[in-house]
Amino acid sequence: MCRTPSPEVRLTRLVHLIFGLHQIATGREMSHEDAHRYFSDPRALAETLRTSGALRDPEKSQQIEELLTRCRDESQHCAKRNQGEEPGDEF
Repeated sequence: MCRTPSPEVRLTRLVHLIFGLHQIATGREMSHEDAHRYFSDPRALAETLRTSGALRDPEKSQQIEELLTRCRDESQHCAKRNQGEEPGDEF
């Protein structure tokens, strides 16, 4: 049975999502300053995405969609395992 993810696992998943969105929008890895800004002001990442034009760029939009799909699928996979619909090892 897949247990409910710990707060640490949830935070790690969130960081990976934010890191991925930042990298798609800017084409570079996230710095400590960027990370601090995003966690201090949740609107900062949205502003980075908006001003980068990533949402209007078909290729970057596709990359964002794929990233969000992977995150959603991982979450759904764990939820199904919690409900006993899918056998497997614990996360």
